[in-house]
Order: sequence, then C-alpha cells, then structure tokens
Amino acid sequence: MSKVVVIDPGHGGKDPGATGHGLKEKDLTLKISKYAYDYLESNYEGVKVYMTRTKDTYPSLSGRCRYEKSKNADLFCSIHVNAGGGNGFESYVLRGAYTSTRRKQKIIHDEIMKVCPSGWRDRGRKQAGFYVLKHTRSSAILTENGFIDTKSNADDLKKDSFLKKLGYAHAKGIAKALGLKRKTKEEGKGKNKGEEKKKLKEFWRIHKNGKQIGYYDIDENARKMIHEVLEKSMIANEKEIDIKVERDLKYV
Repeated sequence: MSKVVVIDPGHGGKDPGATGHGLKEKDLTLKISKYAYDYLESNYEGVKVYMTRTKDTYPSLSGRCRYEKSKNADLFCSIHVNAGGGNGFESYVLRGAYTSTRRKQKIIHDEIMKVCPSGWRDRGRKQAGFYVLKHTRSSAILTENGFIDTKSNADDLKKDSFLKKLGYAHAKGIAKALGLKRKTKEEGKGKNKGEEKKKLKEFWRIHKNGKQIGYYDIDENARKMIHEVLEKSMIANEKEIDIKVERDLKYV
C-alpha cells in the first residue's frame, strides 16, 4: 500500500510570512517544498505526494488541515522560515505527540541538519501547539529553516542551490521516516534519453452528486463548468445538488 505525504509550503498569497534582507518567507517555502516534492516523486516508489499549494496562493490554516485529512496522509510536513534574530534550524511536533511521530521528527531533523552550513546552529527538536500540528490527523512535523532576518542565514537562503539541498533533505528524511524504497536507476530518471522533461501540472476534478462530470487542467475552465452546472440545475429546478472540486498534481 502506498504511503501518502502532504507537503505544506507555509504562508502564501496575501500572507508573505516573515520578511528580511529582500526575501519573503512564502517564496522560500514554496521553492523548498517543490524541490522536496520533485525528489520524492522521482526517487521513491510506493508513495503519493501532494502539496497544499503550488503557486503564490493562500490556503487557510483550516483549509490546509482539511486537505491533509482528505488525502488520508501518513505524514504532513509544513515548511517554514524563522524570524526573530536567531540562527539555525529547528523542527516541531505537537506537544505530547506519539512516540512514532517524535521518531519521524528525529529522522527528518537529522537529515536536514546534514545540509545546513557549518555556521548554522542545531536549535533542536521541539514541541508546540501550532494549528497545523494540532488539527491534522497524520504524523505532523513543522520545520523552521533558518532566520530570514539574520544576514548570514539570509545569504544562504538567497542561493537556489541551498534551497534545493534543503528540499532534497526534507524528501530524504521523509522517505527514511516512512521506510520508502528507492526506485531503480531507470525509474528514478523519470524520462528516457532524448525525451522531453516532464513538468508538474495542476488538474481540477469536478463531481456532481458524487459522480465525476469534468476534469480540467486550467482552473478557469473548472470555474466555468461549475457555473454552467449550477445554472442548468436552477433552470431544471433541481432541489438537491452537491458540487465538489478536487485538485490533482501530475507530471505531464
């Protein structure tokens, strides 16, 4: 049975998160998360990976937790960048978290610390009552990747090569924590020689009264169809109508 991972890039859209030295937390978390997603998808089998956002949008905290529950996740990882003048990396689980969750935290934490620059402090594995840790069902972990308002940390976070290392380290830690098996070399490449590189794309699945009625790769088309369905339902005087929209992420 496949393991399910939900990666949550902190903040987004109207909420930039912490800022400093020309950086915005929402941009950094999205980049790190995408690198983590790509690495997990490309290198491990028996895993389904989802992200709470793939663009500069703002899912509410409750929306992120509902999304995690809808996917029956085995692990939820919320990725953030710290502020407040400190230095280094730290991770969190819910206060009083199960031993299995704390074990996963240690594995992921240690894997990320391996790629942190020598000047970064290991600020430790901590516990807190953050909303996304409290209101998710799976093992939930939140990472704080450096301090955006500390120049030495910010200088590192400005390097895309370092953000890639952080993303890959998250993925490796998650894979180790869940006991995922690596793909063979051929599978891990994700493409044959000369084949065009696949891209991550968003699709929208629309259900009416439990039955799928549409599948679109553009958000705007999905909205148009929902409007048309509702309009036709009103004309037909349908008394009960239940419209659900589900987002899929695929490599195409």
